[in-house]
Amino acid sequence: MSLFGGLFNALGGVARIAGPIMTLNPITAPLGLELSTAGSVAGMLGHGSTIPPGSPFFPGDIQNGMLDVGMQTFMASQGALFQQQLNFQNAMSWRSSMFDQVMDERSESMREQNTIRDIELEQRKADNQATKKFIQSITE
Repeated sequence: MSLFGGLFNALGGVARIAGPIMTLNPITAPLGLELSTAGSVAGMLGHGSTIPPGSPFFPGDIQNGMLDVGMQTFMASQGALFQQQLNFQNAMSWRSSMFDQVMDERSESMREQNTIRDIELEQRKADNQATKKFIQSITE
């Protein structure tokens, strides 16, 4: 076995290191949501550090690669669910703001109606007072 344990094997080790680095999505990379398909495939086909030189690829590498692909699929579905949740929250926020705006307009309209009604009542009171004074002046 070599000193670096197959780290520099052309198909396995270097691709395992370079794959994720070269294929990172700049949006999901800071979140840790990116696994490399190139690294997963290279891991399935290449020799690992536990294999003696000259032997065929080890089935554990296939299993590890399949787990990598499964994890990548799982993370992609989680990303899709997260995006769906964000879309739902944005829609709810928009609906909420529209509802608040309609309710504010309705409240303002009701305040205006109440003010007009109060002014009408005051005008009727003033008219009633004037009518009473007029009636008193006629009856005297």
